[in-house]
Amino acid sequence: MKKIKNKALIGFLQALAVFMYVLLVSALMWLLLDKDFGMFWGPVLVLMLFVISAAICGALVFGYPIKLALDKKISKALIIVAYTLLFSSVFWLIIALIMNYV
Repeated sequence: MKKIKNKALIGFLQALAVFMYVLLVSALMWLLLDKDFGMFWGPVLVLMLFVISAAICGALVFGYPIKLALDKKISKALIIVAYTLLFSSVFWLIIALIMNYV
């Protein structure tokens, strides 16, 4: 397997993975929108989804940079996190612009 050395590409791929995960969860929530979960189970499901999503997104964004930091490559780790946040912001901006024109 070929290692990716381009920090910007790694950040883009991490941001894309988070975007795809959020897209999948959003589609699932949209499909379940008509379901009645009752007064108790609805908030329980939403909070559990929130906790699970935080863990998954945290792993996607910070997993590789933490490995780099533990290997004493802190500057590379910070650059990758910055690129990931930059590309995530670009994805957010594109979606916001699309929603404004639809």
